[in-house]
Amino acid sequence: MLLAAWLGWGYVQAGDRERAMDLLRWVEAQAGAQGHLPEQVAEHGLAPGYVAEREGRWGAIARPLLWSHAMYLILRHASMA
Repeated sequence: MLLAAWLGWGYVQAGDRERAMDLLRWVEAQAGAQGHLPEQVAEHGLAPGYVAEREGRWGAIARPLLWSHAMYLILRHASMA
């Protein structure tokens, strides 16, 4: 999730507003009921079979994550300018 917001910001900087807005909408859709954004979204991983192993080693995915919220705000502000 965090990197998707960062990529969206990169699209804004490159002038590709359509792709940036697609990622902005995707990031917004990842928020939980209280509006908290996660560090990662396990359902969209490249290797979903490793989610249980990852959680066994390092615990549950961080939610809320301040850095995710910060990148969302940067993307949202840049895409609305």
